[in-house]
Amino acid sequence: RYLTRQVLQTTRGCPYDCPFCTVTPYFGRRYRRRPTEDVLAEVAGLPGRLVIFLDDDTLSDPVRVRPLLEGLAGTGKRWAGPSTLHFAEDREFLRLVRDSGCLGLFVGVESATEGGASELPKHRRVSNRGDAVKRIQDQGILVEGSFVFGLDGDDEGVFERTVRFVEETGLCNATFHLLTPYPGTALARQFEAEGRLLHKDWARYDHNTVVYRPKGMTAEKLYRGWVEARQEIHSLGS
Repeated sequence: RYLTRQVLQTTRGCPYDCPFCTVTPYFGRRYRRRPTEDVLAEVAGLPGRLVIFLDDDTLSDPVRVRPLLEGLAGTGKRWAGPSTLHFAEDREFLRLVRDSGCLGLFVGVESATEGGASELPKHRRVSNRGDAVKRIQDQGILVEGSFVFGLDGDDEGVFERTVRFVEETGLCNATFHLLTPYPGTALARQFEAEGRLLHKDWARYDHNTVVYRPKGMTAEKLYRGWVEARQEIHSLGS
């Protein structure tokens, strides 16, 4: 009863081209945005209050998304969708996101280690990921963080650091994934060139199976750490 089928997209494509992500190879390296009036008309025609945007980054381009946010403000609609963290560096824009009816955001935090995911293109404009999460949630916007285990900078302590990060930042929820070198991505080309792919059984490229040789630990320790981190973060105590 609490889910909604009122879903739509406002953009496709992404310029960041993170090495493990399929979005840029599949949808292109630039944002393609639907006309604002088209999106607002569709939202107005939906009967319920809750709307889910299925973009890869709803707040990708603050200048071009601003008219949409201004159009949503005052409509009584509440919305949620995916986003990167860099928009939270602009406090005025963050307040506009709040006033537009934003209920929550799904954010690819990727790593709790500042030195790791900071190298990803989408995080280079973010001064501190923990502070950015706090600024967003201080505005009453829930943040669900998505994390990837198995990056080349990860060691065996990454699981404990990630669990502590989730608890200390007060994320409303967290999803943990095993790094997966999908075909067509820069990561897959790198791992194949380095001889690190264990196989090409695509059915097992599912975020739940280790399909390559990690750099900072064994495949077995990566899998076991992922399982234990999920158990801990979703425990009753947590």
